Amino acid sequence: MSVTLARIRKRYGAREILRDVELEVSAGACLGLLGVSGSGKTTILRIIAGLERPDVGSVTLGDKTVDDGRAFVPPHARRVGMVFQDLALWPHLTAEQHLTLVAKALRLGRTDRRRVAGEWLERCHLESVHRSRPDQLSGGERQRLALARTLLPEPRILLLDEPYTGLDSDLASEMKALVTQLHRSRGLTTIVVSHDPRDMEGLVDSTARLTDGVVSFSSPR
Repeated sequence: MSVTLARIRKRYGAREILRDVELEVSAGACLGLLGVSGSGKTTILRIIAGLERPDVGSVTLGDKTVDDGRAFVPPHARRVGMVFQDLALWPHLTAEQHLTLVAKALRLGRTDRRRVAGEWLERCHLESVHRSRPDQLSGGERQRLALARTLLPEPRILLLDEPYTGLDSDLASEMKALVTQLHRSRGLTTIVVSHDPRDMEGLVDSTARLTDGVVSFSSPR
């Protein structure tokens, strides 16, 4: 599913954080979006996901306009999954319970919930810690759990907000390999935002930079 932002503007109080942002990502492609902290990268992801609305402009996913100031498709109906920078895990639930709760929201029966949760625990290499809560998991395990929870509902678009923050170089490499494998095997359209160009290496098809509220593109590799 492609992503198109047209003439997006967003202001917080007196500060205009996004100015006529134009962004297009082809279906199945992976875009890296670079920018310094506070530049508006997360705001772009939240607008795509429907968690925030632009002041001006339109958001089109595939062939459907999901926000143009008049029409608005809510987040749950967009088939967009977002992994937040702080991961937003539920502290009182085990890894398995995170996934069975999402499966329950999809109205799966009890047997199917456990089956689907088990499949995602295996895909994200979490089988051995399925009974652990977030505070009992390593940084890499928490990242993988957040990714599994996001992908279980089968989104068409995956948004990653600083996905390797707090991971050492080895864990970051492992996480990047997992993201790359899932992006390709599931045909996802993926957008990765970061302040560090190294986070894009070996993953993205093209890169863009957000500076002073405007997106500029680099040449595809």
